[in-house]
Amino acid sequence: MDVQLDRDTARRLAELAQATHRPQGEVAAQLLKTYLRDLQDWKTEAIRLGLKEADADQLIDIEQVRQRWEDKRARQADPQR
Repeated sequence: MDVQLDRDTARRLAELAQATHRPQGEVAAQLLKTYLRDLQDWKTEAIRLGLKEADADQLIDIEQVRQRWEDKRARQADPQR
């Protein structure tokens, strides 16, 4: 597998590999493994929580979601709001 890294990321990977006396490929593989595990854990927990809320009938109406989203976007566009 080939991965294209920007200069800063490549530099940081090289520094980490050098500091730990491990090959860059090994360091990169461990970083990816950890990232994917953590992402999967987060995703699984979010799904579990969502199903629990749905089972408890704690759902939000789509119009409420739209309004919250529009309000958030408006605040970002005008922080004084």
